[in-house]
Amino acid sequence: MSEEVKFTPQAKQEQFLKSTADITIFGGAAGGGKTWSLLYEPLYHIGNPNFGAIVFRRTYPQITLEGGLWDESEAIYPYAGATGTKGALRWTFPSGSTVQFRSMENEQSRYDYDGAQIPLIEFDQLESFTEKQFFYLLSRSRSTCGVRPYVRASCNPQPGWLAKLISWWWDDETGYAIPERSGKVRWFVRIGDGLRWFNSKAEAKKKHPESEPKSLTFILSKLDDNQVLMRKDPGYLANLMALPMVDRERLLGGNWKIAVAGNIFKREWWKFVDQPPPGIFNWCRYWDLAATAPAPGKDPDFTAGVKVGELAGNIYIADCVHFQGSPLTNEQTIKATAALDGPAVMVRMEQEGGASGKSLSGDEGHYARNVLVGYDFSGVPSSKKKLLRWAPLSAAAEHGRVFIVKGKWNQDFVDELEGCKGEDEKNDQADAAAGALEALRVPTGAWSGQDIQVATTGYQRPVGEAIDIYDSMVDATEGEL
Repeated sequence: MSEEVKFTPQAKQEQFLKSTADITIFGGAAGGGKTWSLLYEPLYHIGNPNFGAIVFRRTYPQITLEGGLWDESEAIYPYAGATGTKGALRWTFPSGSTVQFRSMENEQSRYDYDGAQIPLIEFDQLESFTEKQFFYLLSRSRSTCGVRPYVRASCNPQPGWLAKLISWWWDDETGYAIPERSGKVRWFVRIGDGLRWFNSKAEAKKKHPESEPKSLTFILSKLDDNQVLMRKDPGYLANLMALPMVDRERLLGGNWKIAVAGNIFKREWWKFVDQPPPGIFNWCRYWDLAATAPAPGKDPDFTAGVKVGELAGNIYIADCVHFQGSPLTNEQTIKATAALDGPAVMVRMEQEGGASGKSLSGDEGHYARNVLVGYDFSGVPSSKKKLLRWAPLSAAAEHGRVFIVKGKWNQDFVDELEGCKGEDEKNDQADAAAGALEALRVPTGAWSGQDIQVATTGYQRPVGEAIDIYDSMVDATEGEL
């Protein structure tokens, strides 16, 4: 006897699934059930043997990683009789209809779909794609299978082209979505390189009879719309609330406008002390190297070495050495600083990629063999983006757990960190401070069990009613991702 299963979308998921717009963008915060909804959408058409859908994620690992798109599809599609081929990232349903997963990491990858006709195109985390990729794929939104071609996408807030595209749906002053506009459909036509918006298709056709308007809507969904996830993982809210402010505002608050600069490290977060407390035995001096001396017309990067200690969960930034110099100046300064710090202080250094990085700052490289002999030294390869590297220090500072020892270097350090905003800036001191904290492996979570209990109080919205899309599907799982 076969098991019958019914899938039960929640209220906001149901609104997304019932949208009739050509393009429906769903989300605006973390935890609202976006991915589950994208995977559910193709099930409306799997009885059509000529139907096919492609779900795009920006990179291949995002599809196949633990808990990613493929894993989540395995919890849904087999109940509809589908056969999965993981190597091809494709599900085939009994009628012959298919759902495929594809990545589009490079800008030029959009041309791989020249000539394709895709009835349903879906983007998971649309903000991670480029504007060119999105609009080019719209030209592939074509169908001869009887299903009107359409596009569905999930998203989290992030300044950029997507924020501009859906700017009508969020408040330009606050950055938050306007609830009254969520789900309202607007129409646009492209004139040259710009889009012109209208409140109805008739209005658009009247103004531009030569163009075929497209309809678009944005549906706001936040964590408290996903009661299933709240019940299954009550600590998820606390995890979001413990994020650094910028990430928290975007992923929990749904803020499309919040800027990075000035919000990663706010000046008022720092606490100052005359001396670090006694009893700190866990110290690290981390170096972010540059290797060019200043010269007329040249303003090279700085070398920065930040000394960080930890005691009872608090973080103490005791010193920062910050200068521009030649490779020889680097060696002399780093060696002299290590002598002043003493052999009990770990010395870590960012190791650039490739053979040259290993030969300079690797564990068997020049610094280990010739400069810092007798010290606890190691090179640290880093592949993380700056914002990810800074996040633990930012979170700890915001929660009042970072103390700066007073010194002449303080003003320069605080000024630089307050201006941190991204990959292309000179953030040597921020990189060195974050590197030292990472080397110490200090936990930066700020939420106690009592905090979590308080934070999760009041989220009791009832789950939406079931949608019967196939008689062969009966109560077994609910939309949750």
